Amino acid sequence: DHEDEDHVALTEQAFENLGLRLGSPTTGDYWKSVLVPGKVVEIPGRSDLAVSTPVAGVIESVHVIPGQNIPMQSPLFTIRLTDEALLAAQAGYLETLTQQEVAQQEISRLSPLIQSGGVSGTKSRELEYEVKQLVARQATILQELRGRGMPENQIEQLRRDRILASTSSVGVPKFVREQSAGDQSGGYSVETLLVHPGKAVSRGDSLCTVAYHQRLYIEGTAFEVDLPTLERIAKKGWKITAETAHEEHDHYGLTS
Repeated sequence: DHEDEDHVALTEQAFENLGLRLGSPTTGDYWKSVLVPGKVVEIPGRSDLAVSTPVAGVIESVHVIPGQNIPMQSPLFTIRLTDEALLAAQAGYLETLTQQEVAQQEISRLSPLIQSGGVSGTKSRELEYEVKQLVARQATILQELRGRGMPENQIEQLRRDRILASTSSVGVPKFVREQSAGDQSGGYSVETLLVHPGKAVSRGDSLCTVAYHQRLYIEGTAFEVDLPTLERIAKKGWKITAETAHEEHDHYGLTS
Protein backbone atom coordinates (compact mmCIF):
# COMPACT_ATOMS: atom_id res chain seq x y z
CA ASP A 1 0.00 0.00 0.00
CA HIS A 2 3.07 2.29 0.18
CA GLU A 3 4.50 2.21 -3.33
CA ASP A 4 6.40 5.47 -2.75
CA GLU A 5 8.67 3.97 -0.01
CA ASP A 6 11.64 1.59 -0.41
CA HIS A 7 10.52 -1.91 0.34
CA VAL A 8 10.85 -5.52 -0.74
CA ALA A 9 7.74 -7.53 -1.30
CA LEU A 10 7.96 -11.05 0.11
CA THR A 11 5.69 -13.93 -0.54
CA GLU A 12 4.59 -16.09 2.34
CA GLN A 13 6.98 -18.85 1.15
CA ALA A 14 9.95 -16.44 0.96
CA PHE A 15 9.11 -15.21 4.45
CA GLU A 16 9.29 -18.77 5.79
CA ASN A 17 12.50 -19.58 3.89
CA LEU A 18 14.29 -16.60 5.41
CA GLY A 19 13.14 -17.58 8.88
CA LEU A 20 11.90 -14.09 9.62
CA ARG A 21 10.18 -13.48 12.92
CA LEU A 22 8.17 -10.45 13.89
CA GLY A 23 8.23 -8.97 17.35
CA SER A 24 9.11 -5.96 19.47
CA PRO A 25 12.83 -5.16 19.95
CA THR A 26 14.24 -5.35 23.48
CA THR A 27 17.09 -3.30 24.89
CA GLY A 28 20.00 -4.72 26.88
CA ASP A 29 23.70 -5.61 26.84
CA TYR A 30 25.00 -7.84 24.06
CA TRP A 31 28.45 -9.29 23.42
CA LYS A 32 30.24 -8.30 20.25
CA SER A 33 32.84 -10.68 18.81
CA VAL A 34 36.09 -9.47 17.24
CA LEU A 35 37.78 -11.98 14.94
CA VAL A 36 41.58 -11.82 14.89
CA PRO A 37 43.74 -14.23 12.84
CA GLY A 38 46.39 -16.00 14.89
CA LYS A 39 48.82 -18.90 15.10
CA VAL A 40 50.24 -21.22 17.77
CA VAL A 41 53.85 -20.32 18.66
CA GLU A 42 56.48 -21.54 21.12
CA ILE A 43 57.10 -19.69 24.37
CA PRO A 44 60.43 -17.84 24.09
CA GLY A 45 62.99 -19.22 26.52
CA ARG A 46 60.73 -22.07 27.62
CA SER A 47 59.76 -24.15 24.60
CA ASP A 48 63.11 -24.56 22.85
CA LEU A 49 66.09 -25.27 25.12
CA ALA A 50 69.59 -26.76 24.91
CA VAL A 51 71.39 -29.42 26.95
CA SER A 52 75.12 -28.71 27.32
CA THR A 53 78.03 -30.80 28.54
CA PRO A 54 79.40 -29.82 31.97
CA VAL A 55 82.79 -31.47 31.30
CA ALA A 56 85.26 -31.86 28.43
CA GLY A 57 85.64 -35.29 26.90
CA VAL A 58 84.62 -37.67 24.13
CA ILE A 59 81.04 -38.84 23.62
CA GLU A 60 80.97 -42.52 24.54
CA SER A 61 77.22 -43.25 24.40
CA VAL A 62 74.05 -41.48 23.33
CA HIS A 63 70.98 -42.77 25.19
CA VAL A 64 68.23 -40.72 23.48
CA ILE A 65 66.88 -40.24 19.97
CA PRO A 66 65.07 -37.29 18.35
CA GLY A 67 61.37 -37.22 19.16
CA GLN A 68 61.77 -39.28 22.35
CA ASN A 69 60.39 -38.04 25.64
CA ILE A 70 63.23 -37.24 28.02
CA PRO A 71 63.54 -40.03 30.63
CA MET A 72 63.65 -38.50 34.10
CA GLN A 73 65.73 -41.23 35.78
CA SER A 74 68.10 -42.22 32.97
CA PRO A 75 71.25 -40.53 31.62
CA LEU A 76 71.06 -38.76 28.28
CA PHE A 77 74.76 -39.06 27.36
CA THR A 78 77.91 -40.75 28.68
CA ILE A 79 81.18 -38.84 28.24
CA ARG A 80 84.71 -40.23 28.64
CA LEU A 81 86.69 -37.62 30.55
CA THR A 82 89.74 -36.07 28.89
CA ASP A 83 90.19 -33.07 31.20
CA GLU A 84 93.57 -33.77 32.81
CA ALA A 85 93.02 -31.07 35.42
CA LEU A 86 89.78 -32.76 36.50
CA LEU A 87 91.50 -36.13 36.77
CA ALA A 88 94.34 -34.56 38.76
CA ALA A 89 91.86 -32.88 41.12
CA GLN A 90 90.21 -36.26 41.76
CA ALA A 91 93.59 -37.82 42.58
CA GLY A 92 94.43 -34.93 44.90
CA TYR A 93 91.11 -35.29 46.70
CA LEU A 94 91.64 -39.03 47.29
CA GLU A 95 95.19 -38.34 48.56
CA THR A 96 93.97 -35.84 51.15
CA LEU A 97 91.26 -38.26 52.31
CA THR A 98 93.88 -40.97 52.87
CA GLN A 99 96.22 -38.59 54.69
CA GLN A 100 93.37 -37.41 56.94
CA GLU A 101 92.44 -40.97 57.86
CA VAL A 102 96.08 -41.83 58.71
CA ALA A 103 96.42 -38.72 60.87
CA GLN A 104 93.18 -39.42 62.73
CA GLN A 105 94.22 -43.04 63.35
CA GLU A 106 97.52 -41.80 64.76
CA ILE A 107 95.69 -39.39 67.05
CA SER A 108 93.51 -42.24 68.31
CA ARG A 109 96.59 -44.41 68.90
CA LEU A 110 98.45 -41.68 70.86
CA SER A 111 95.46 -40.57 72.92
CA PRO A 112 95.85 -43.16 75.75
CA LEU A 113 99.65 -42.68 75.77
CA ILE A 114 99.24 -38.93 76.17
CA GLN A 115 96.76 -39.41 79.01
CA SER A 116 99.22 -41.73 80.79
CA GLY A 117 102.06 -39.25 80.28
CA GLY A 118 104.10 -41.60 78.11
CA VAL A 119 103.92 -39.25 75.10
CA SER A 120 103.95 -35.47 74.98
CA GLY A 121 100.71 -33.76 73.96
CA THR A 122 102.65 -31.71 71.42
CA LYS A 123 102.58 -34.58 68.92
CA SER A 124 98.80 -34.86 69.18
CA ARG A 125 98.35 -31.12 68.65
CA GLU A 126 100.56 -31.26 65.56
CA LEU A 127 98.45 -34.07 64.13
CA GLU A 128 95.20 -32.20 64.88
CA TYR A 129 96.59 -29.14 63.08
CA GLU A 130 97.53 -31.35 60.13
CA VAL A 131 93.97 -32.74 59.99
CA LYS A 132 92.56 -29.20 59.89
CA GLN A 133 94.87 -28.35 57.00
CA LEU A 134 93.80 -31.47 55.12
CA VAL A 135 90.11 -30.68 55.65
CA ALA A 136 90.66 -27.15 54.32
CA ARG A 137 92.50 -28.53 51.29
CA GLN A 138 89.68 -30.99 50.63
CA ALA A 139 87.17 -28.13 50.63
CA THR A 140 89.28 -26.30 48.03
CA ILE A 141 89.58 -29.38 45.83
CA LEU A 142 85.82 -29.99 46.09
CA GLN A 143 85.19 -26.48 44.79
CA GLU A 144 87.54 -27.21 41.89
CA LEU A 145 85.71 -30.46 41.09
CA ARG A 146 82.35 -28.69 41.10
CA GLY A 147 83.76 -25.80 39.09
CA ARG A 148 85.01 -28.22 36.42
CA GLY A 149 81.53 -29.71 36.09
CA MET A 150 81.73 -32.90 38.13
CA PRO A 151 78.20 -33.77 39.36
CA GLU A 152 77.53 -34.09 43.09
CA ASN A 153 76.55 -37.73 42.80
CA GLN A 154 79.91 -38.56 41.20
CA ILE A 155 81.77 -36.60 43.91
CA GLU A 156 79.92 -38.62 46.54
CA GLN A 157 80.76 -41.84 44.67
CA LEU A 158 84.43 -40.79 44.54
CA ARG A 159 84.42 -40.23 48.29
CA ARG A 160 82.70 -43.56 48.96
CA ASP A 161 84.44 -45.91 46.50
CA ARG A 162 87.85 -44.19 46.29
CA ILE A 163 88.01 -44.87 42.53
CA LEU A 164 88.80 -42.16 39.97
CA ALA A 165 85.89 -41.46 37.63
CA SER A 166 86.86 -41.95 33.98
CA THR A 167 83.40 -41.23 32.58
CA SER A 168 80.64 -38.78 33.39
CA SER A 169 76.91 -39.07 32.75
CA VAL A 170 74.88 -36.11 31.55
CA GLY A 171 71.44 -36.40 33.09
CA VAL A 172 68.24 -34.41 32.91
CA PRO A 173 69.01 -30.68 33.30
CA LYS A 174 67.84 -28.79 36.35
CA PHE A 175 65.26 -26.72 34.44
CA VAL A 176 63.61 -29.93 33.19
CA ARG A 177 63.52 -31.52 36.67
CA GLU A 178 61.97 -28.40 38.20
CA GLN A 179 59.34 -28.08 35.48
CA SER A 180 58.57 -31.81 35.58
CA ALA A 181 58.28 -32.23 39.36
CA GLY A 182 55.74 -34.98 40.01
CA ASP A 183 55.37 -35.78 36.32
CA GLN A 184 57.57 -38.59 34.99
CA SER A 185 56.78 -37.78 31.36
CA GLY A 186 57.72 -34.16 31.94
CA GLY A 187 56.43 -32.95 28.61
CA TYR A 188 59.98 -32.45 27.30
CA SER A 189 61.14 -34.27 24.19
CA VAL A 190 64.43 -34.43 22.31
CA GLU A 191 64.21 -32.20 19.26
CA THR A 192 67.68 -32.32 17.66
CA LEU A 193 70.81 -34.38 18.41
CA LEU A 194 74.01 -32.39 17.90
CA VAL A 195 76.61 -35.06 18.76
CA HIS A 196 77.41 -38.71 18.07
CA PRO A 197 79.63 -41.34 19.72
CA GLY A 198 83.31 -40.55 19.25
CA LYS A 199 82.84 -36.80 18.96
CA ALA A 200 85.11 -34.67 21.16
CA VAL A 201 83.29 -31.95 23.10
CA SER A 202 84.46 -29.05 25.21
CA ARG A 203 82.78 -27.90 28.35
CA GLY A 204 79.64 -25.91 27.49
CA ASP A 205 79.11 -27.45 24.04
CA SER A 206 75.48 -28.22 23.18
CA LEU A 207 74.66 -31.93 23.06
CA CYS A 208 71.01 -31.70 22.00
CA THR A 209 68.03 -29.40 21.94
CA VAL A 210 64.81 -30.22 23.75
CA ALA A 211 61.29 -28.95 23.19
CA TYR A 212 58.53 -28.33 25.72
CA HIS A 213 55.14 -28.16 24.00
CA GLN A 214 52.77 -28.80 26.90
CA ARG A 215 52.15 -25.05 27.08
CA LEU A 216 52.28 -22.76 24.05
CA TYR A 217 51.27 -19.21 23.13
CA ILE A 218 48.58 -18.14 20.68
CA GLU A 219 49.88 -15.13 18.78
CA GLY A 220 47.20 -12.92 17.26
CA THR A 221 47.68 -10.55 14.32
CA ALA A 222 45.24 -7.70 14.74
CA PHE A 223 44.52 -4.71 12.55
CA GLU A 224 45.20 -1.23 13.89
CA VAL A 225 41.49 -0.47 14.05
CA ASP A 226 41.03 -3.41 16.47
CA LEU A 227 43.71 -2.32 18.95
CA PRO A 228 41.46 -0.14 21.20
CA THR A 229 38.98 -3.01 21.50
CA LEU A 230 41.71 -5.55 22.27
CA GLU A 231 43.26 -3.26 24.88
CA ARG A 232 39.87 -2.98 26.54
CA ILE A 233 39.46 -6.78 26.48
CA ALA A 234 42.85 -7.22 28.14
CA LYS A 235 42.12 -4.55 30.73
CA LYS A 236 38.73 -6.04 31.62
CA GLY A 237 40.03 -9.62 31.63
CA TRP A 238 37.26 -10.78 29.30
CA LYS A 239 37.28 -14.32 27.93
CA ILE A 240 39.10 -15.06 24.68
CA THR A 241 38.17 -18.10 22.61
CA ALA A 242 40.45 -19.56 19.94
CA GLU A 243 39.22 -21.84 17.19
CA THR A 244 41.45 -24.02 15.03
CA ALA A 245 40.08 -24.59 11.53
CA HIS A 246 40.77 -27.81 9.59
CA GLU A 247 40.20 -28.75 6.01
CA GLU A 248 36.90 -30.37 6.94
CA HIS A 249 35.93 -27.04 8.54
CA ASP A 250 35.63 -28.63 11.95
CA HIS A 251 36.22 -26.23 14.84
CA TYR A 252 37.56 -27.02 18.27
CA GLY A 253 37.22 -24.27 20.85
CA LEU A 254 40.24 -23.39 23.00
CA THR A 255 39.31 -21.04 25.83
CA SER A 256 41.73 -18.99 27.91
